[in-house]
Amino acid sequence: MRWDRSDGWALMAVLWGAVILVGGLMVAVPAVRMAGLGVSEARVPVELDRPVSAPAGLSGDGLAVEGVRDAVLVVSDPAPLQRVLAEGPTLLAGVLWLAGLVLVVRIAATLRDGDAFAPANPRRLLAVAGLVLAGAVLVPLVRALAADRLAAQVPAVDEAVVFGFGVSLMPMVAAVMVAALAEAFRRGTELREDTEGLI
Repeated sequence: MRWDRSDGWALMAVLWGAVILVGGLMVAVPAVRMAGLGVSEARVPVELDRPVSAPAGLSGDGLAVEGVRDAVLVVSDPAPLQRVLAEGPTLLAGVLWLAGLVLVVRIAATLRDGDAFAPANPRRLLAVAGLVLAGAVLVPLVRALAADRLAAQVPAVDEAVVFGFGVSLMPMVAAVMVAALAEAFRRGTELREDTEGLI
């Protein structure tokens, strides 16, 4: 089975569909929610240091905690800063995903045109690796900081919410693999330039 130009166009269509989907769901929707359009409450996942006996066991000043250990911090009628804290982590993840997808689209365009070892592709792959790594570390950190700041507004709620975040190993491994692929593309680009100099 050979890769031909129609396969390249099909790949581009799928990637642009992913760009539109991520842009809509992970960038536009959180941005609209941050602006306060149609938002009556904001919900942020939190971890509690002790079980809460009632579904809304801790509450005050428009903040409530629903759940037991893995709970949700619910902010009723959120103020602008509360909306930013609630939606900021999702927006950050969306922007990182969108930037990574745009870079992958640019790489796929060179593949479609038959120039896999375009000089810009190693840099693009290295940037994708950096974005994956940033998403693995920054998004959980920002999410934890946002939950901590929201909970800090009510002492009773703040006492039950645990500050902490975890970094998943899988995105870190993926970032290393993409960085290794970038190095392979860089060497392929150098090899192509060397062979072109011989002709």
